[in-house]
Amino acid sequence: MIRFTKSLVQHVIHKYTGYSWMIVASREMEPTLKSGDLLITRTKEVYERKDIVVYRDPDLKSIRRVNRIIGVPGDIINANHGKIYLNRVELTEDYVTYPYPFNHLLPHILFNNSIYCIIGDNRSLSNSWDEMQGIRRSEIIGVVIRIVELRRYLGWLCRHFEG
Repeated sequence: MIRFTKSLVQHVIHKYTGYSWMIVASREMEPTLKSGDLLITRTKEVYERKDIVVYRDPDLKSIRRVNRIIGVPGDIINANHGKIYLNRVELTEDYVTYPYPFNHLLPHILFNNSIYCIIGDNRSLSNSWDEMQGIRRSEIIGVVIRIVELRRYLGWLCRHFEG
């Protein structure tokens, strides 16, 4: 009942305001986002490269995930020896501190229509290039506009009640 109520409230708020939220439950966006961070999102008309977005998992619609957009509709993405190329130019990714561990080729992929190319910042957690995937515009819930480091506040709260 509580889960249903939370989902219903979140759905209504998102539908009428464009805002939503989620708590990060994985390490695939480290160091930018950490497990336990609270993300506040807002829908946008147009999503851009480098936007961090929350989206519905294409296979499991009830699951929300968070990744970074590295390609927008019309872009050509490929990879060679751990480097990603956007429209045949090496992608500069100052937010990636864990390089991709694989050294194989990814063929050119054209992202067309309303398909965005996404991948996590922590490439060392990816098992294959399958982690770099395309999602439809309709699967994007919103762009991250605020990151709240809950562990910082919860840690303070715990220390406050201990002493």
